[in-house]
This record gives sequence, structure tokens and C-alpha cells, in this order.
Amino acid sequence: MIILLDNGHGFDTPGKRSPDGHFREYAYNRYLAFRIRERLQQLGLDCQLLVPEREDISLQERCRRVNKICQRFGAGQVILISIHINAAGNGQQWMDARGWSCFTSIGETRADSLATCLYEAAKAQLPGHNIRKDYTDGDPDIEKNFYILRHTRCRTGKVMKYDPETGHRIKDPDVLSRITWVHSLMRQAGQLPPTWNLTQCLFGEHLLKEQPEKPVALVESEKTAVICAGLMPKYVWLATGGKSCVNDRLLVLAHRKVVAFPDVDGYQEWTEKLAKYNDLSSVTPGLTRGLDITVSPLLQQSATTEDMEAHIDIADWLIRTRVPMFNPGLSRHSEAFLKAAQFVDPKYHAELEGLIDDFELEFVGFEPKPSLPSEDFS
Repeated sequence: MIILLDNGHGFDTPGKRSPDGHFREYAYNRYLAFRIRERLQQLGLDCQLLVPEREDISLQERCRRVNKICQRFGAGQVILISIHINAAGNGQQWMDARGWSCFTSIGETRADSLATCLYEAAKAQLPGHNIRKDYTDGDPDIEKNFYILRHTRCRTGKVMKYDPETGHRIKDPDVLSRITWVHSLMRQAGQLPPTWNLTQCLFGEHLLKEQPEKPVALVESEKTAVICAGLMPKYVWLATGGKSCVNDRLLVLAHRKVVAFPDVDGYQEWTEKLAKYNDLSSVTPGLTRGLDITVSPLLQQSATTEDMEAHIDIADWLIRTRVPMFNPGLSRHSEAFLKAAQFVDPKYHAELEGLIDDFELEFVGFEPKPSLPSEDFS
């Protein structure tokens, strides 16, 4: 295990100082980082400074350094702690603010349990100080979309071979390396130690932090997620990596509205498995309340016998219904449908298509529904 201490800012960072200019945040951050490193090393832990320089190092470079270490030792073997001093007031006069807080990335992550331990230590070691907490998601840490939390911890890459004629994945067992992983190739090349272990995540999981307001669409295949992201950009498209890969990686979807689109033959299996995560009384570790996941019956309701035999997924269906070059029989109203459908839940697409055809409607634009007053209408 490697502990990285990221002492924020540098001597040349504008602002970040007391009203009289004597107290510099970078200096105190460095002092704390040095003291923490010294103590942890005395305890026999591998603790390193991410930024030994006095100059301010860019966030991009800090993330690059973290990811390089994660690449070498594995993200599951690295703890990153960024040290900062929060500001109070307008910078013109001294304030009497006292307190401590801990921030983690948005969603249920392994950092939450570490943050809880830090909160317990802060309560014991900082009596009389204001310990800022946010229990809205069941634990005390404050979740924010900070740059360094969004751009660190790259996991791996999946390498798959596809038929250039059909666009489908090659499943012939006689084709060598039809599926492999970047970390496996790196290990074979001696670029990763034999002890490196992969901690998997959902494909596209990093997009949750970049697009926090969008609803989420969950599919089986990575290819399906990529294609659907272009055809229905109103969703953040994520993939489990397979029909059987419904597991606790879904916990990062806490507090998000999710629509699951299993392949045409996976509706029953996903409905049963996802019920565990939707259950408000679930005892799933790390799940403080049920997830909000709806399993779409769209494919099962609209699939033909040929579709069932071909094991189509939502990408196949969208391509067939939305891309004219794959369906020359699309009516002139289908162009209006294609433009409007990206703003409408797929379960209403049939009604939308009928409405456009019956009244010969054309798509003009989209305006979001006005926000309702802040009252409980449920």
C-alpha cells in the first residue's frame, strides 16, 4: 500500500494567504504533509509526497503523477490524500473560523470508509473545533466534483476484436486474443509487477462525475454503450461488461436515476438481480438506501423472432429505427421522430412515432419542463 500526500498549491500561487500576507497556505500544507509523512514512515508505512517542489504544480501534472503510480502498483494499492486550508471571509480581514472537513468524490466509493475513519480521529483529536459533515448519503464525508478526484485512478482497458462486416464481436474460439486486457498486455511486457491486482469498475464510470445531472442508461456490452452514447446523448451510457456482471460495482449509481437496457434475452435475469439493489431494506454493504434502477422492457416487447435468434441489444434496435442507411423504409416523419426521440423515454417511443405520423408533426426544438415549486408533490 502506498499513501500519497498531495500538499496543495505553491509559493507562487496567487492569493491563498492571510490578509497580512504572512500566512501562506502552501507553506502550512507542506508542513502538515512533512509531519504526516514522518509519522507514517515511523509506523512502517510507505508514504510519499506527491509534490516535493515549492512551485505550484498544475492539477493535470498532479493527476499524471498519481495515475503513473496507480499504473505501476495498481489503483487498489494507492491512497491519495490532498491537504488544503479552507478560506473564510473575503480575504480583507482576519476571521475566527475553526474547523475540519474531508471531501471525497461523488457517489459510493471505497474512499468513503477511509473518510469515516478520519472523521472519527478528528473528533478525538480536535475537541472544540467545528467538524463539518454531510450525512445526506449516510456517511459524514462531503462529496465534491474536484478535478483531482475526477481525473485519477484509471483502471485498465478492454481489447476486443470485431467483425468489420457485421460490426459484431468475434466469438470464434479459434481466433487468438479475441478478448484481452491492457493490464494483461502490460504485465506480459514486464510493465506491471506480478502482484498487481485489477479493481474493476463500470465501463464509462468516469462520466458520472463529468455529467452529474444526466440520467444513466446501463447496458451489457461496452460497444453498446459507445454506440448508444451517440444515438441517445441525453443519457450517460455505462456497461457492466456482460449479462452476469451485475454486482456491487453498481453502488456508484447511488442517487442517480438509472434505466437498464439488458439484451433481448436478459430481461428476466436483470430484473431479478437488480431487485436486490432497488430494495429499500437491502443489507448490501455500502448501500444506505435502494438504488433507483428501472429495467426497460422495450426490447422484449418489440423484438421479433429473428431478433430473439440474433440476440440483439438496444444498440441494434436504435440503429435499425434511427439510422436511415440501415432502414431505407423509414417514412419522412421518421426524421422528426429521430430528433425528438432522444428527449423522450424509450418506453414511449411507439406512442411518439404514432403521434408524429397521425398529425404529420415536424420537430422544431426542445424546451425542458419548468421546475416545480420546492414542495413535495409525491
